[in-house]
Amino acid sequence: MQKSGAGAENARDISQDVLVKMLESEIILPFEKIRAWMYRVAIRLYIDRYRRDKKYWEILQREFFKDENVISFAGLEYEPLYRAVLILKRKYRLVIDLYYFQDFSIKEVSKILGITSSKVKVDLMRGHRELKNYWRERDIIMKISNNFEKIAVQNERKNQLKTVIISAFMVLLSILIVFLGLRLLTNHNGESVKENYLLKTEIAYPNVEYTTWGFEANSECTGTFYSHRFKNIDGISVPFEEYRENYSILRLMSASQSEGLEEGDSYSSHYTHGNLYKVPIFYNVNAKSSNMKVTQDISKVEKMKDEAVEMAITFDKPYTYEEITEMVPDNLLVNWYWIGTSGLVDTTNLGLSSQLGFSPIENDYVAGFKQFKTDLKKAIHLGILNSQYSDGGETLSLEEDAKTYLKKAQKHQEATFSGIILTGRSENFLQLIGKEWIHASNIGHSVTIQPYHTLSK
Repeated sequence: MQKSGAGAENARDISQDVLVKMLESEIILPFEKIRAWMYRVAIRLYIDRYRRDKKYWEILQREFFKDENVISFAGLEYEPLYRAVLILKRKYRLVIDLYYFQDFSIKEVSKILGITSSKVKVDLMRGHRELKNYWRERDIIMKISNNFEKIAVQNERKNQLKTVIISAFMVLLSILIVFLGLRLLTNHNGESVKENYLLKTEIAYPNVEYTTWGFEANSECTGTFYSHRFKNIDGISVPFEEYRENYSILRLMSASQSEGLEEGDSYSSHYTHGNLYKVPIFYNVNAKSSNMKVTQDISKVEKMKDEAVEMAITFDKPYTYEEITEMVPDNLLVNWYWIGTSGLVDTTNLGLSSQLGFSPIENDYVAGFKQFKTDLKKAIHLGILNSQYSDGGETLSLEEDAKTYLKKAQKHQEATFSGIILTGRSENFLQLIGKEWIHASNIGHSVTIQPYHTLSK
């Protein structure tokens, strides 16, 4: 049978049917004719099955599924169609099978089932309708399923795209937050540099004042704080080294190098690194030795005619404000008071930011001194004075010096000073020659007096 085109399953079914038919038959055949009989029966059964299946498909295609319907059944397997018929109610399934597949007429079907011909027609019609509905719903479900698959794919792609966009956005947002955070940190460090500098100008930097200050952004995370400075020489403003300090996200990077000091004039003078401005020197009278020569420059001003001079006066011992006022002539201006040091270290090589003192408020020494003490306490609290300086086996701590001074100077009347910065006409300094209270005098800045200058003294 398989050689004739029957499938394996159909061949087995036909063989079984032949054996059943032979057992049910009461005919008696000689043994040599049984094979031929079985073959003829098998061929008829195969042809009947083929015709029935073919008719089954033709009927279904013609009666139930027109071209306008959803699905064409050409090329479909039997299984879906069998399932469709089997899901019908039993009464519909029986009339369809007997009428279409067993070739019984309406009248014959009614006799077999014991129902009227009208009932057979009604059941056939309703069976048709249910079968149509089944296939229509099946097609809709398939379409919906396909749509769901398409929607799922589209949603998956949308979700992937959304994930990529969100991830990219979060990365950009993180970069922006880090960038802004670094900028804020850099700005904060720049502000700290500025505040520290402005505070130190109130408690250090002998006779050095500033006109302006600002920031230069070198990059998003680095910058430079600058300040334009000058000196007051008896009312004449003369330029001094510009202050510059770099800062970054890691706080300060380097301090201003232009105001560093270098020795000159056979160890009797100091000059700035930048523009070589001469800087006056203070001496510690208690130091065992000095790196710089102890100078008496007052006698040298006689040759500096028509000039206004800056002079650092180191006292032989600390004096109070009242005592200093009595000692200094009225035609010389006291620009700055130096508190000195309580230690034994040589102070001649101290940087300008490490020399502690203040500029007095004109005609109000008390207010100026109180402000100096307030600023000094603030500097200690902020840790601005936590630097140390060692020389000749001795160590100077700015913070300890400041604390010691504040303890001794509880009242302004008790405050003493180890030196002062005086400015004035060169000839006015000559009256200080030979004064016993002067341990040393060292010339700083000087400027030629012009006709347009107005001096304070």
